[in-house]
Amino acid sequence: MSITDSKMSIAGILKDEGIDVSVSTVANVLRRAGRERLTCRPAHLMADIVRPDVAEMSDVRKLDLTPRRFRTPFGGLFLFLPVLETLGLDTLLADAGMPGSRMIPAAAAFRTLLALKLWGIGRPSLAMPEVFDQGLALFAGLNAFPRRATLTESSCRIDPRSLPGLMRSWSDASHDAGIPRGTSFDLDFQTIPYHGDDALAEKHHVSKRSRRQKGILAFIVRDDEARLFCHVNATVRKATQSDENLRFAEDWKHHTGDWPRELIFDSTLTTYANLAKLTDDGITVSFGRAPTIRSSSRTASPKRNAPSHGSARLGIFRQRCTSPSHGYQGCC
Repeated sequence: MSITDSKMSIAGILKDEGIDVSVSTVANVLRRAGRERLTCRPAHLMADIVRPDVAEMSDVRKLDLTPRRFRTPFGGLFLFLPVLETLGLDTLLADAGMPGSRMIPAAAAFRTLLALKLWGIGRPSLAMPEVFDQGLALFAGLNAFPRRATLTESSCRIDPRSLPGLMRSWSDASHDAGIPRGTSFDLDFQTIPYHGDDALAEKHHVSKRSRRQKGILAFIVRDDEARLFCHVNATVRKATQSDENLRFAEDWKHHTGDWPRELIFDSTLTTYANLAKLTDDGITVSFGRAPTIRSSSRTASPKRNAPSHGSARLGIFRQRCTSPSHGYQGCC
């Protein structure tokens, strides 16, 4: 018996001689004898083991644009490239100060995350089976699709202060490309569940799970006519969430020069006092379901079964209601 044999081979030889010992026992005996560590399987068996393929490291400097043909299930993504080129995506991201590196520039990182959203891959971890696909990598402008850790880190490096400027630039670029700005907007809150230990995270209602849990409350506005998202704020706190509709109206006025003509949202999203301010500015307010508006002394919160953007127009109530103590007279 040679000391170069594997532990499995030694255990097999001993078993043939009537000594039934496990591979672990053989390893313990060799370790106590001061022998160097042996492999578990013989060399000829190790050669037959199927090992995972190692993908290339993502590096834009290694991108090969040589004409070639290949098959990819993600061919539909390339229909969006002319639109991104018309909007000047690279310039918008550079002006907004989006993070990037020499290997994965900001535009490549953005297109990578955009590809997952467009194709319905909700989590970066679900993209790992597709890291070898040449179509995804080419859409992102890289030689290989980034790994899960890279995608997660790219999102975490974004400075929230740079997002408002990027949203305004994107809105202007869309308008310059021929997409008209609408005058009617759907407003809603969405809770993004948070499973960490951050003590500053507040509990909000998660409609899909019908319960309250820690999460990030995001305020989202969609242009109902152009069918585009035009405003988002993921730094909303409970104490100020009822004022988000006012902030959006003021931001839209500052950016475009006109007040929104109509705002559609759930009746628990704001207070009577804020409704009075909106109507004083000539903004029509419509609700997605029967109203149960809170007084201004209490902040509003998203209720169960609150309508999402897709269903906000299914039932719009325009009944007249008044609140003399808060100066509001309008439809609800």
